[in-house]
Amino acid sequence: MKNQRYFYPLYKEQDKKLFDLLIDSVHKNKLPETKGGEEDLISFVKLLISSQKMKDYRKFWDELIESYQSGRLDLNHLNDFGNKLEITKGVDESWAIFHQDKEICNEIDRVAELDIDRLINFEMTGEFITRFLLTQLLFDWRGPLLATCLTIAESNEINFANLNEILKTWDLAEIWE
Repeated sequence: MKNQRYFYPLYKEQDKKLFDLLIDSVHKNKLPETKGGEEDLISFVKLLISSQKMKDYRKFWDELIESYQSGRLDLNHLNDFGNKLEITKGVDESWAIFHQDKEICNEIDRVAELDIDRLINFEMTGEFITRFLLTQLLFDWRGPLLATCLTIAESNEINFANLNEILKTWDLAEIWE
């Protein structure tokens, strides 16, 4: 693994804790399993993506970290918890000041509103969640988030193998090597 400091700012203690947890799970090949059905998983993926619009996304991440540490993500619980947090529809001008941030807000909303009816490669869910979270800790978190949104929206399905392949592009620290 290359030195992460050039790729991951990890400004807050919580970011460091999450980064260490994710790295440890990759290196020990202990990615989390999920507890819940397809509907729960579709809702969770939408929530995970939408969490990037939460004013205090770290509140959701705290709950997610606790669940991740157990080795089994309780999707029903995480969905219930996350849905109680405020996610602004449209562009939130308080943080989305750059053009690309406004576009990302619109794409996140587009995914949240989709009636997704297909999950493919369900067994790769833990890898996707881990890769997605790692990319959101990057200096350039926008690229992988937008690529994830566009991939899901264009196919109207969640194909974890395709999403993982796309997110590999941002494994700049060669964590998965």
